[in-house]
Amino acid sequence: MHEKLVLLSCALLIGIASGIFPVQQNKVPEKLPVDTASVWRVGFSMFIPERLSNENQYLAYSIPLILRENLVSIEEHEFSADEKKAYRKKIVDNELTVLSGKLKQYIDARDNLFFADIAMGQRSSRLHEIEKSIKDARERMNYLKGLDIKEIEFPDKKKIEYISGKVPGRLLDTASFSALQLAKKWNVDLLIWGVVEQIDNILYVRIEAYDSALEKSVFSYVDAGSRENIYSYIKDAETGLSGVLLGRSWGNLIVETEPENSSVYVNDVFKGLGNEELRYLVPGELTIRVHYNGYKDYIHEVTIEEFKTYHLSVKLEEIKLGTVTINTEPEGADLYLNSVWQGLSPLSLSRPNIFKYIVIKKDGFGISDFTLSGDTPNTVTVKLQRELISPEKIERQKRDEFYSSLGLWLITLPVPIFGYGFAIDYKLGEITALTDNNTGEADKMSLYSDMMYYSYLGGIFISASLFVNVAVHLFNYIKSVNR
Repeated sequence: MHEKLVLLSCALLIGIASGIFPVQQNKVPEKLPVDTASVWRVGFSMFIPERLSNENQYLAYSIPLILRENLVSIEEHEFSADEKKAYRKKIVDNELTVLSGKLKQYIDARDNLFFADIAMGQRSSRLHEIEKSIKDARERMNYLKGLDIKEIEFPDKKKIEYISGKVPGRLLDTASFSALQLAKKWNVDLLIWGVVEQIDNILYVRIEAYDSALEKSVFSYVDAGSRENIYSYIKDAETGLSGVLLGRSWGNLIVETEPENSSVYVNDVFKGLGNEELRYLVPGELTIRVHYNGYKDYIHEVTIEEFKTYHLSVKLEEIKLGTVTINTEPEGADLYLNSVWQGLSPLSLSRPNIFKYIVIKKDGFGISDFTLSGDTPNTVTVKLQRELISPEKIERQKRDEFYSSLGLWLITLPVPIFGYGFAIDYKLGEITALTDNNTGEADKMSLYSDMMYYSYLGGIFISASLFVNVAVHLFNYIKSVNR
């Protein structure tokens, strides 16, 4: 015990002496605090329901969900000067909080070390390390307290990360106690929350946006109306919230183009295709360029006003490069332009300013193709090569033709047989009717008998013709086999 008291006294004397006679050292310059957050975190919470009827309870979830779905297309936040100042201060405060916790741990460790049952040399070495850590922490804290926060680097913009609740895609909890507590719980930079209250048949909606760095609400919206109209006036809230999320004002642009799907460039930056709404552009003078292959570019200066949508209708002028006449030997070949049939050769086509493919097909000849472009001559002649068919392929073709003709002949055989049978039956019916002196029935049976007889004769002729066709195909099949 006496040894520990002596050691404690020595440590106190060393501390006092250090204060009276400070050791002059060349100090290493302190490192500036660093912003470690790569994104700007935004969360949407469920709204607080107040006196909602059972049929309106869903509004506390659906309203913020619709707001989020309509705003998640905003991908980047631009910081104002006040925001940068607040976030720089937050960076310093966070480091001071961490250092304060560490300093307490070091002091507790030092106090406990005096009563630890360890060797004198080990205690002295450990005490030296702890004292150095305490000294470094205090110096760092003093440096941070006197730091001009403008020296801390902070970006002008950050990507936005939309935070989900416990289940991915879900909203955060309701801000039951305060927006500050909920923002800290989910570690979000901007919390969008609200209240839905029902009084009689009127719904009151309050929408707030709380900035955790500024520690205040940066947007507030209140409106009232019936349930049927509630989603229409929420559009006004979206306009204000979009400005908060972007950190600036904005304007939209709709370019209706012909042809459709033309590329739209804003200040030479590709923004999308024609007939789509280009949202959240920076207001002011913008250069719009519309491009489509084979057409002249359209360039126009427009003025986009804040929180308004500008409409522009553009009909591009096709670039005329003359025509190309395509001849084939022999003529009458099918011409396809990028798989679309154009007609039979000879044929004239418009010369494109980009590469397109011409495919030429004709029965008995091989397929030919070439590239059509702005450099193609005015006249192109393609000599088609006859298709060489192997003996095996000819044999299979003739065999298939024989079997097809045989099948068709067999199908027609029943026609004359049934026709003859019906003709005999109706003739017997005619004889029976005459025996019974039923003249009307006899005339009808006679007519039917004649019709079936002529059908029988026609069937005989057709079957005979088809039989000849079978014989011809059989002969050709045998000939191909012998070849």
